[in-house]
Amino acid sequence: MIITQSQYRISLINSFECLSKDFLKLCEYIDPIDANKNCFSLRTFELLLRTCTEIENLWSIILRDKGHSGKNWNINEYYKIESDYGLNLSSKEVTFVYWKPDSSQSYIKPFENWTTDVQNSPRLNWYKAYNNVKHDRELNFPEASLNNVRYALSALYVNLVEYFSYDIFTPSLHADPDRHDKFRLSSIAYRDHVFQIKQGS
Repeated sequence: MIITQSQYRISLINSFECLSKDFLKLCEYIDPIDANKNCFSLRTFELLLRTCTEIENLWSIILRDKGHSGKNWNINEYYKIESDYGLNLSSKEVTFVYWKPDSSQSYIKPFENWTTDVQNSPRLNWYKAYNNVKHDRELNFPEASLNNVRYALSALYVNLVEYFSYDIFTPSLHADPDRHDKFRLSSIAYRDHVFQIKQGS
């Protein structure tokens, strides 16, 4: 089955919206503040797995779109999204706007260690945590923390914007040209304000 670029965008933005809403719901029970950033539960575990698998899905889409060879890629291949294909991820700073007490002072760089070569493997701490809890939750459960979920969702947001530009949040781009009605997404402004990228980063 051939999937069009428009269909990819619809799928990706719907997934991002679902994950963002679930994170906001989680923050009704765990206050998004530095003092709670190491909190973990089955809900943070679930959300970390879902977010990181969505990031892997996006990375695979990008590599296929770039004509990258092979399949069953790992972090060493995903890193080429920046090193070989020019996406500027490692410098981007992003904040979750509901992080307390002042989100403007809580910018993070989810891809900061993307360029760090550790034993021939690019290092992203939140991504390493995802793999650790995926393979052994009982041993590594604390790594499924609120903070790692924040980093993973921030990474997904940055990657979507950097690859598709902010236009991915424009409803008209999700219209099906073969239909007379338009595909409408709810909460465009809501979604675009949950995370913000620092200007100039």
